[in-house]
Amino acid sequence: MACASGLATLVVPHVWQDYLALVRGSALAQDYFPTLPMLFRMMIDVRQPWLTLVPSFVAIVWGLAYYWVKRALWDWSRHGMPVMLVAILTSPYGWISDQVVILPSLATALESSPRKYSMELLTAINVAALLAFCLRSQACAWLPLAWLAWYLFASRTIVKNNLPGSGAEPEHREALVPSS
Repeated sequence: MACASGLATLVVPHVWQDYLALVRGSALAQDYFPTLPMLFRMMIDVRQPWLTLVPSFVAIVWGLAYYWVKRALWDWSRHGMPVMLVAILTSPYGWISDQVVILPSLATALESSPRKYSMELLTAINVAALLAFCLRSQACAWLPLAWLAWYLFASRTIVKNNLPGSGAEPEHREALVPSS
């Protein structure tokens, strides 16, 4: 990072002055972003931009705990999928077009989903998202939550009579909540 910063300074000596002027003049704190953290801020106090960081902080704590529990067997192709979804869900700034990064999560869950109606539910969510996007709706904050809920639904196998002593065990059970 120091080398990249030094190189930028060599190429454009006033790059840091320009950057500071941009940051000082930024209207990010006043802009509306269709995210759940922005709705959280609007519900509590719209004049407090730091409130949009609270969900991200909670997600970081969850992510560290999730990793800690699964660290011995960590596999990004399996454990990284819910991490990406939670990151998008709690991102303080972003647009619907930024959410393309969760496609691997959705594809992974869809590919391995034995659940009935998984494809139909995903299609319904995406049709609603496309409609909201085409209508230039700013009310797309629900979309990451819908995709996370769908992912949790689609990536689980429910086995009937999965009671202690029944002998029935789920084929795949990846909890989003850390367990020991």
